[in-house]
Amino acid sequence: LHTASHLDLPPHYSKSALSAEKINLEKCFGWARVVDMSKVKTEISAKEINRIKPKVDEILLIKTRNSSRHSKKFDKKFVHLNESAAKALIKSGVKAVGIDGPSIRKFGLRPDTVHPLLLKRGVLIYEGLFLRNVKAGLYYFFGLPLKIVGGEASPVRAILIKS
Repeated sequence: LHTASHLDLPPHYSKSALSAEKINLEKCFGWARVVDMSKVKTEISAKEINRIKPKVDEILLIKTRNSSRHSKKFDKKFVHLNESAAKALIKSGVKAVGIDGPSIRKFGLRPDTVHPLLLKRGVLIYEGLFLRNVKAGLYYFFGLPLKIVGGEASPVRAILIKS
């Protein structure tokens, strides 16, 4: 379930949380802002998040250099968020965050602090988004999960409609 464009849900880190078939779908669509952070080398911090001023109930989609790098070999150095970025997103009140890399956290980070921080506070996480041809700006976003009973993640067909 954690491949291509997908949605990580709260049971990913808390088995008692709402799974794919029970999640409030209103969190999976709405106004979204695509921001271009392609100049960031590897790690997005609170500094970069605060610079773009995320808004309450916004779906924030982060385009990075990951969008321009598609090879058959897995790149362990994909751009990701650190813990300070996750905290800044929570403070801002966004309802979801998405990124164009395979994960929102650093490859191999143990324990993973980024996913639990966001998911435990109700911020949904989209990973593996294909944003290569998408320009920064305001869009209407749809990223609905499949109704997988007990699902802690789900593939999505992510759709952006330019405002």
